[in-house]
Amino acid sequence: MKSEQAIANVVKSLGAGVTFVEVGVLRATTLVFIAEECENVTCAIGVDSYAPYVDTLFVRYSVDQALADLNLSIAKQKIQSAKNRERISLVVEDCIDAASSFEDASVDCVFLDAYMNQEQVESHIKAWLPKVKVNGVLCGHDIESLAVQNGVRNVGITYSTPCRDVWLYYKN
Repeated sequence: MKSEQAIANVVKSLGAGVTFVEVGVLRATTLVFIAEECENVTCAIGVDSYAPYVDTLFVRYSVDQALADLNLSIAKQKIQSAKNRERISLVVEDCIDAASSFEDASVDCVFLDAYMNQEQVESHIKAWLPKVKVNGVLCGHDIESLAVQNGVRNVGITYSTPCRDVWLYYKN
């Protein structure tokens, strides 16, 4: 199962009126898929800084500002073309800073996909977990990476894996 479908299955199980946040949007593939696939999502918010970065989770690679700008342009085009575009918004801001603009326990599902090393995994979880409602879901990508596995465990989260590259934590 692809990660987008695994996340959609979880989101669909959350009932009506779901607020979904994707942290690390890149080209908005997952964000648009969730907004189009999950009729119960009333608000799909993407958060991404669109700043240069170096990813070290698997094979080290860099994204410069020109590529980050291209990714932002593609994301905006995908959102504008989405069938449910009125339910989608994009926040261009550092993901840790952006978390502070969300009230605690205000989001049904947060999908983390912006971290590039173990320290960031931990800081992203710590920033976004309080934003998830009770009975909501915090989930993330790249769980096959040891840095992600260690980061999730270090913050005390016991997770499940609905597919090879996604982790899920149900907040009680």
